[in-house]
Amino acid sequence: MHIVTHQIAGITFRTESDVRLRHLENDSFKEFRIDDVKPDVCQRIQQFDPNSSTLSCLDPQERERLCSSIGFQQRWLDNSILRVPEIRTRLRGCLDLPERVNIEIAGKEVIIRDFARCEFDIFYPPHIKGYFTGPGVRAGFRNVLSTFLTSFSAVMIHGSGVIYNGRATLFLAPDGGGKTAVVQRLSRLSVLNDDQIILRAENNVVIAHATPLGPITGGPQRAQIGALLLLEKASGFELVRAKPRDILQFLWNEHMHRWGVLPKDLRLRAFEVLYEACHQAPVYRMLFKKDYVDWDALDAAVVR
Repeated sequence: MHIVTHQIAGITFRTESDVRLRHLENDSFKEFRIDDVKPDVCQRIQQFDPNSSTLSCLDPQERERLCSSIGFQQRWLDNSILRVPEIRTRLRGCLDLPERVNIEIAGKEVIIRDFARCEFDIFYPPHIKGYFTGPGVRAGFRNVLSTFLTSFSAVMIHGSGVIYNGRATLFLAPDGGGKTAVVQRLSRLSVLNDDQIILRAENNVVIAHATPLGPITGGPQRAQIGALLLLEKASGFELVRAKPRDILQFLWNEHMHRWGVLPKDLRLRAFEVLYEACHQAPVYRMLFKKDYVDWDALDAAVVR
């Protein structure tokens, strides 16, 4: 068993896998690694034999509880994969609170998100083992983080950020919207990340935390938010004051795919963190050319 432990945004994530996940050990992830300690969140990755479906079919109580879990589809009830001993054992261990469990059968994989225990299990067949040794596992790790952050009053947003004068300036945009280009222009500053930032509510203040989930990162860092800027490509540079509700709507819709697996109370908590973030610092639309950022204008806009 291979074990690697990371601490991100003050939350400890342990990954236990029967295959070595080299992409979670190298590059930017190194700076977030810690000694193996009791984790806040545990991810387990385990291969299973598709020919080991030896158990009997689900009993009526198991079927009822599975159908009460988040996202489970009734057509999966008779899938032979649920008769694999190790998978059935794990299901029985988390269905005491089905309303806090998300279960997904994706192709030949079984994914179990247990929000009551902050545990994430992946059971995979032998023929996709190569995925876990490739770079795609980084995206999988990002999904684990984003799934369980809400349990700790935190959310992950698709954005880049830098720290200046002790405050975090965050840049928001869809893919290709210029987040990395802006950070590259401000590389003299402390970079949180150029792709994924964590926002965490701490003592009624929303703090922006660095992650290892983009090519550019300055390692573990944190700062209170000083400004949120929604990027728009234009022929010149301009900062236009925006309404908090417009930035909140963008953030909520941009990350809609992350909220669907959460229990209702955690979806509400995610909304609350984003709401507070958009109301604790000034928000702007930032019109800019790819090769030019007016830092003096940004400097004047950021709350200290």
